[in-house]
Amino acid sequence: MLGSLEIMPKVPHWYRDRMVLVGDSVHAPSSSSGQGASLAMESAIQLARCLRDLPDVAGAFAA
Repeated sequence: MLGSLEIMPKVPHWYRDRMVLVGDSVHAPSSSSGQGASLAMESAIQLARCLRDLPDVAGAFAA
């Protein structure tokens, strides 16, 4: 049995050039889940870690 998160459409690309999507703009949660802010913070933290740990922006975005 699939839950609502498993049937959400996948986003093929989260970034282009120097722009990256974070939070509910890319995770597409149900509007009734109340997860938009949490997903935005989680995405921002992970992006910051990648930018810190990887040698270039393109590599960080791809990761």
